[in-house]
Formats: sequence, structure tokens, C-alpha cells
Amino acid sequence: MFQINLAAIVAVGRQAAWRKTKLVIIRDIIFVPIQGKLEIILRWWVVALTNHEVMLTSLGTLVANLDYILHPFDRRELSHSGFEELLLTSLQRVLVGF
Repeated sequence: MFQINLAAIVAVGRQAAWRKTKLVIIRDIIFVPIQGKLEIILRWWVVALTNHEVMLTSLGTLVANLDYILHPFDRRELSHSGFEELLLTSLQRVLVGF
């Protein structure tokens, strides 16, 4: 009789410990990174609004670069290579450096 009650107490203790651990895991894996990214965007926004002639806001940057984001491998001008060529050139420089 005593052993069964002890096992039940241990099981309840494990469940309580798991609930606390699960909350910490969720906080550390999900909420803290999201909060960090939002803080960076908010600070960027504040700096961009105070220095609007020097820097675009995050939304303005997204709109200005939307074509590059949607079509990264397109060649736009003679002086502008596509993303693929820039990546291969960069990797070539790294390999030559080694």
C-alpha cells in the first residue's frame, strides 16, 4: 500500500516538473527569439524615423528590395550579376584563400 502511494507521488512530481520545464523550453525556444527580432526591428524603425534622410524603415527596405527577394538569380544589368554568380565568385575566393 505504501509503495503504490509513493509511486503516485513520484508520478505527480514528474508531471509538475515537466510542466515547469515545458514552459521554460517554450519560453527559451519560441518567445525569446521572437522578442529579440521584434526589438531589433523596433530599434531600426525608431532610428530610421529619426534619421529618415539616411536610412529607410524596415518596411521601406522590404519594398525596395522585393524584386531581389522574389527573383534572386535574375541578371538585372551588365554591372549587376545575379545572386548565383555572386555566390560562386565568393566561394571561389574562399577556396583560393585556403
